[in-house]
Amino acid sequence: MLSAGQVKPSFAATLIERKSGQLSTTEAAWLAGNLFAAGAETTAVALIVFILAMRLYPNVMKRAQAEIDAIVGRDRLSTFEDRDHLPYIRAIVKEVLRWRPGVPLGVPRRAMKDDFYEGYFIPEGSLVMANIWAMNHDPAMFSDHDEFRPERFLDETGTVDVVPADTRNQGHFSLGFGRRLDVLLAHFRPRNLPWAQSG
Repeated sequence: MLSAGQVKPSFAATLIERKSGQLSTTEAAWLAGNLFAAGAETTAVALIVFILAMRLYPNVMKRAQAEIDAIVGRDRLSTFEDRDHLPYIRAIVKEVLRWRPGVPLGVPRRAMKDDFYEGYFIPEGSLVMANIWAMNHDPAMFSDHDEFRPERFLDETGTVDVVPADTRNQGHFSLGFGRRLDVLLAHFRPRNLPWAQSG
C-alpha cells in the first residue's frame, strides 16, 4: 500500500504521490494505464516479429544460437556485460525493429508553428504522421528491404556495427524522432536500469 510506504517506485506511484492538481484521478489512471499498455504492446509485437523471423529464416536462428553458445554458453543466462560480445544478436534486434515496426505510422505529432518541408506548407496545429514503415523499407537506404537480413548492420568481419547515419545510429526509425528519441537514447541505457545494477 502506498500510504504504508510498501510500494516500490513506479510511474503510477509517482503520479499519486506528486498529484499537483493538473490531472484528475481518472486522467492519472488513464495515463498510467496507457503507458503500460503501450510498452507491453510494443514489446509483445517485437517478440512476435522475432519469432516469425526465426521461423522464416532458420539460418539466422542457427547463427544467433551459435553466437550465444560461444559467448554465453548453456550454463547461464546472458547479462548486459555480454552485449558488446554479441554483435549478431544486436543486429537481429535492429532488424526486427526495422523489418516489421510495431507502430508503422509512428506516434502522431502536432505542428507547434507554421512550417515548410520540401516545399510543402504545414500550418500550425496540423497533425503530422511519419510513415515509419516506408522509411524502414526505403530501397535507397536498405537494399533488399523486404528480406530479414541482420548482416546489413554489421561490417564485413561481422563484428562491428554498421548503421545508416540518417537513423541516429539506430539502424531503423521505429523509436521515433525529436526530443523523445533524444531522451530515450541519453537515459535508457542498461546501466540506468535498476535491475542492471550490480549488488
